[in-house]
Amino acid sequence: MKRKGMDQAVVDEVSERSGGFCEGVGKIEDVVDDAEDITAVLKAHEECHNYATQFHHVHRRRGEDKAEQIRHLCLYCHHFIHAHPRIAYDLGSLKHSWDD
Repeated sequence: MKRKGMDQAVVDEVSERSGGFCEGVGKIEDVVDDAEDITAVLKAHEECHNYATQFHHVHRRRGEDKAEQIRHLCLYCHHFIHAHPRIAYDLGSLKHSWDD
């Protein structure tokens, strides 16, 4: 599956790594000890569609696509990451531009 603007070799590497399954939003134990965050991540795990259809940049530098910076996600988990950025940063699903 080609993603517009992403190098096909990177798409193939990410797809092979995931086996076509959602790489999810992270592990519950990685969440800071906050009941609201834990509840949100538990819901994400329950709602996960399991089959990856989306490519998500954890950390994107202009003009640079690397497989280790991309997660293969289902639509729900991809939406979750962008709807809950604070949790996503804690889980490593998003990284700030100054993080290397």
